[in-house]
Amino acid sequence: MEYGIGETAKMCGITVKTLRHYDRIGLLHPDRVSEAGYRFYGERGLARLQTILFYRELDFPLAEIKAMLCGDNFDDKLAMQRQLELLMMKRERLDNLCALLNRILKGEKIMNLSAFDNGKIERLKKEYAEEAKALYGNTGEWAQSEARAQKRDSEQTASANSEAEGIFSAFSALLPGSPSDEAAQELVKRWHDHINRHHYDCSLEVFQSLGQMYTADERFYNYLDSFGKGTAEFMSEAIEIYCRKNGNNIE
Repeated sequence: MEYGIGETAKMCGITVKTLRHYDRIGLLHPDRVSEAGYRFYGERGLARLQTILFYRELDFPLAEIKAMLCGDNFDDKLAMQRQLELLMMKRERLDNLCALLNRILKGEKIMNLSAFDNGKIERLKKEYAEEAKALYGNTGEWAQSEARAQKRDSEQTASANSEAEGIFSAFSALLPGSPSDEAAQELVKRWHDHINRHHYDCSLEVFQSLGQMYTADERFYNYLDSFGKGTAEFMSEAIEIYCRKNGNNIE
């Protein structure tokens, strides 16, 4: 059985835009595209989407999820085991909360704030995230970024962070201008150079995917928009223009 893109999005509580983005960055392609261009997802696609959503639950960025799923040593059975353990712990917490509320509704005077504690689940999520990074997360960009971060002292780290925030503020100051304007494109180059200098060797293809995540990943989106509403969208569009202009229409 297969589902259209709208049905698939509704079934798992995400948007059609998100599924289209996953397709565009090579994270999740539909199992079939009709002659009219409609996307359909079958058993293979839904299984992969389930794994993606599990790692999103663990707060993994899309770039790291893609690197893990495309790796030769990815273990989908282990991923499902970890998902099951996490969901069972969540179910236990909800069962305890339901039981507590039922007792209160029956007239018992109970004060049990510990039932609302989500600490065990958050610790387990962190543990699984660290395990997954150790098993699959050692991509070239990730490893290089980690190595450079370890070599920086606190003053160098503060300087790099300040430089990045200055670039984000400069992007925000250009609103509501056009992302294709010379000033915007100069800022994109500054940001690209910053990543190459402080984090990892960022190819145009990787840079393009990073720009796409600024609007698709809620954490990126909210952080960039903290410098001014619309900054994330503006940066994403400006990076897309920059990469296509300098990368011979890379896809």
